[in-house]
Amino acid sequence: MDEKPLVAVRQTTDFTFAHLSDVHLGIWHTHPELSKLAMKSFEIAVDKIIDEKIPFIVISGDFYDTSMPPIEIIKFSVEQLHRLKDNGISVYAIAGSHDYSPTGKTMIAVLESARLLKNVHLKPVVDEKTGTVIVGVEGLRGGLDKHTYDNLRIEDNNYFSIFMSHVALQEYAIPQMKESSLPLDLLPKGFGYYANGHIHERRIEYHNKVPVVFPGPIFPCDFSELEKINHGSFCKVAVKNGKAYPKHEELKLAEVVMLEISTEGKSPSKTEEEFMDKASSANAKNKIILLKCKGCLSSGKPSDINWRKISDFLIGEGAIAVKNSIHITVNEMESDESSIGLTVHEVEQKIISNFVKEKQETDLVDKMMQLLSAEKNEEQSKTVFEEKIKSDAKKVLEI
Repeated sequence: MDEKPLVAVRQTTDFTFAHLSDVHLGIWHTHPELSKLAMKSFEIAVDKIIDEKIPFIVISGDFYDTSMPPIEIIKFSVEQLHRLKDNGISVYAIAGSHDYSPTGKTMIAVLESARLLKNVHLKPVVDEKTGTVIVGVEGLRGGLDKHTYDNLRIEDNNYFSIFMSHVALQEYAIPQMKESSLPLDLLPKGFGYYANGHIHERRIEYHNKVPVVFPGPIFPCDFSELEKINHGSFCKVAVKNGKAYPKHEELKLAEVVMLEISTEGKSPSKTEEEFMDKASSANAKNKIILLKCKGCLSSGKPSDINWRKISDFLIGEGAIAVKNSIHITVNEMESDESSIGLTVHEVEQKIISNFVKEKQETDLVDKMMQLLSAEKNEEQSKTVFEEKIKSDAKKVLEI
């Protein structure tokens, strides 16, 4: 990038902009009911932005969940971007790690060619309506973008400016992201707002009195996010006298209810009975139900529990979706050959636990095993399927 400083036109009025990240359109592709909620969540965000006549939005990476999204996902995203354009709302974006294919191609370039957004990766722009300078660095792998940050600076901090990135910052990163994270001090100086992504949390931090903001995903992307954050969000940022005041706008489409029990010392039938009791009193209609249990069974094996019966009951009661997080071990004293009668998945878990002792590493191996066991849908081409596997693997490995 040319090292010439960025220059903006001075703002004459205060304004509000919207900050989105980790939209992940196409997420939950194996769970249509949750995929529809994720799309609806983005649509509602667009509704709010249009209704409030917000002049522009920034999207700091991972607009799509994969670099080669299905046609229906592309169609939906184009429709929503057209709604914004038709209402005079500009969209500025950078690509995140999920937006890129292994060959370096991204649908963000296609959307820019269609004039539905502007890709501001190392290409500073000035928003015509507000005079705001906007520039960013796309989400590259494992800190490969470090050298690009030094060349970005603002000549006069009296002008409001936004820097966008899609990277884990060391000070805020979860443990599994630490290795590929960048230090906070690497952020270029002089900007009035740091629009970040990649970390799926709702966070507003401050660095040198300037907001460093993670708006959170538009919709939770896995079981743990449904459990932890429940619903999606984005940020509305009021700019007054050249200073940014961000606030999270939550997107609550459905209540998430956790049904959790311990299986320690219980039989499969007792475990099933307790889950059915909880399901019966859950008032499941129009809710997302999470089933979570862990512990060592007193006898039998996890597959003796009729999970389908529990799930079908909850769906029959009107639940939108039912997701499981099952961490059950078996009593190895039941048999000298403790793997006899276990399912393939249970045998895999047993082998993994023998070699990997840290829970974090065990979860990582388990996720990769599940990912690599995925089967290609009939409507998918081999190339699209392989791209999806690679993209999902990057997400699991946080690279």
